[in-house]
Amino acid sequence: MEAFTLVNLLVVSDVRIYREGLQEVLASNDQVEVVAAASSMMQALGYLEELNVEVGLLDVGTADALVLTKEIAIKYPQVKVVAFGLTNCMRDVLMYAEAGISGYVSKDACVAELVSAIVRTHQGKLSCSDEIAGALIQRVSMLARMQAAPTKLDELTPREFQIAELLSQGLSNHEIASALQIRLATTKTHVHHILEKLRVRRRGQVSNYLHRRLSEGTNL
Repeated sequence: MEAFTLVNLLVVSDVRIYREGLQEVLASNDQVEVVAAASSMMQALGYLEELNVEVGLLDVGTADALVLTKEIAIKYPQVKVVAFGLTNCMRDVLMYAEAGISGYVSKDACVAELVSAIVRTHQGKLSCSDEIAGALIQRVSMLARMQAAPTKLDELTPREFQIAELLSQGLSNHEIASALQIRLATTKTHVHHILEKLRVRRRGQVSNYLHRRLSEGTNL
């Protein structure tokens, strides 16, 4: 009989029925042990400081879920995070991937798929659909080409380049400000500078510019 490694799991959701439901469902599983359940980012960070957590199961509908993902990646890099409840929207998937997510579980997943994702993530294996895996590979490829292609992108500051990437994903100024934890006015200023430096008039043209420059690999 195959031996399983028990995974110490932290459940994070600000919806009580989700927290208690996941605890109850996973209580009888011999591969996962829920060591704590947090209802907020601050409570989750407290548990991470006090307990031996190996994997965090994060309900992406929780307030500050993306910020918490980044905090864990920076302060607790040994803890792997599984995003629970993500849709197949590639924009959201890529945002969480770049924030430090290690695994994904859709809102339609069954208990067996949930446990499998937790265990596979703990083992360092990517747990996601083929569509998500393909999107992640394309994203890595695009970032590599961005770094190699000599274009007007070189004139952007690191922050402007980061915002340009988010613009190309279709994020609004409010969404960018929230994702990067900066003021809305600051975001608008950065967007204005990006449009000026790339010599485009509309934010929607930023995505077209990036893809065109990467495919051509030439300067304006």
